[in-house]
Amino acid sequence: KSLKLITLHLGAGASITAIKDGKSLDTSMGFSPLAGVAMATRSGDVDASLVYYIQEREGLSNEEMLNILNKKSGLLGISTISSDMRDLLDVQDTNEHADMAIRIFINRVVKYVGQYVAEMGGVDAIVFTAGIGENSVPVRKMIIDKLNYFGVKLDEEKNNVRGKEVEISTNDSKVKALLIPT
Repeated sequence: KSLKLITLHLGAGASITAIKDGKSLDTSMGFSPLAGVAMATRSGDVDASLVYYIQEREGLSNEEMLNILNKKSGLLGISTISSDMRDLLDVQDTNEHADMAIRIFINRVVKYVGQYVAEMGGVDAIVFTAGIGENSVPVRKMIIDKLNYFGVKLDEEKNNVRGKEVEISTNDSKVKALLIPT
């Protein structure tokens, strides 16, 4: 039987990778680390026509637009308050922009996981790593709750850890969820 893994490297930078039989099959990164999920300050995937529209509307040079996409977008751009997931979680219930940034981040991660499950014809384990992946109990829970449909079950007590190697799925989970520090 082949081993199918999906790694969720979730930090200020973020990337999702499908790994089949020990080899990277697909990754959310593109030509640069700008592609993929929305990150702390990077936009993640964006329609190229939107880039052109904003440049034309605001009279921006290519360099200015690239700076916005890399340093003023993502969690910071959507929330308008912070690029740090901890700050956004602290005000999620009272700040609609922070809530939207978190929901978009979770949505993009789940979209990539679903795509990679389909590409590989299943998945044996999902691995959380990097700053958010290792340390954000609520983000891991939000992601796994949206992935229940293909058999991953969160053990809330096991999930209540930060920064150490541990399995956070239930014993009867069809898909294992692991926390493995970078």
